[in-house]
Amino acid sequence: RYGRRRKRRRQGKAAIGALESSNGANDTQGEGESPAGECGDDAMVLLYLHGGEFLSGDVRHSRREESFVLELARGTHRELRRRRKRRWCGIQRLSVFSPSYPLAYNATFQEMVDAVVEAHRELIDLVGGDGKAIILVGNGSGGNLALQLLRHGDGCHP
Repeated sequence: RYGRRRKRRRQGKAAIGALESSNGANDTQGEGESPAGECGDDAMVLLYLHGGEFLSGDVRHSRREESFVLELARGTHRELRRRRKRRWCGIQRLSVFSPSYPLAYNATFQEMVDAVVEAHRELIDLVGGDGKAIILVGNGSGGNLALQLLRHGDGCHP
């Protein structure tokens, strides 16, 4: 049991380290095979906004949060593939994008929202399309910022 937990922690650290790559994305490979011929080979992105009461936090600095994000991505990917709906059945890869945003004492709430909106726009440019391949998730204060992103009204909603 201890060895398994240690291995999972190493895998989590490696995956979160990938979050810091040049494009800010972490690939989580799917389990099983996609039904042949039903739909294309798609990739989706889970945009995760960390919590921390607007005062602290970053997904890369909290083991609990990084393991939560990885399990969330794996579970989301499994569920989408399990449903086998036409829109979701070809998902071969689910990537995680977790941007950092300015925190209180150094920024106003509007500056935080603007940073998240800008990160969302950059992600759309990176992924391409109109943002329909983006799953928006926020934890705590990140959930508040996710709602603000939806209210922003730039026409590109996840």
